[in-house]
Amino acid sequence: METVVVPEVSHAGLGIFDKVVGLLHKEQSALSIYGAHMIQHFFKSGLGTKDIIWSQILPTAGGMVANQAQLFAQCLDSYLKEENVAHLKEINRLAKLDTPEADELILR
Repeated sequence: METVVVPEVSHAGLGIFDKVVGLLHKEQSALSIYGAHMIQHFFKSGLGTKDIIWSQILPTAGGMVANQAQLFAQCLDSYLKEENVAHLKEINRLAKLDTPEADELILR
C-alpha cells in the first residue's frame, strides 16, 4: 500500500488550494474560478483528495496535452511561413520593448 502525502485541504474555502491558485493567478480568470468551483463540488460529492487527483484532474490534464501541443505546432508553423515573416518580426520587436503596452498588443 502506498502513502500519499498531500496538504490538508479545507472543504469550506479549499484553504491551501486557494493560496496556491492565488500565487499562480494574480487576477481571477473565469477558468480559475471554474476550476476552484469544480474541485469544491468534487469534495462535496464525497471524493477524497487522491481520488480527485487520480480520477479527475490528471486524466483531464493528460487529455489536453496533445491538443495544446498540436495548437502550438500549428501556430509555430504558421509564423514560420514566408508570407507571415512580417508578423513574427513584429512580435519579436514588441517582445523586446518589454512594456505593458507591448505585452497587451502581443496578447491581442
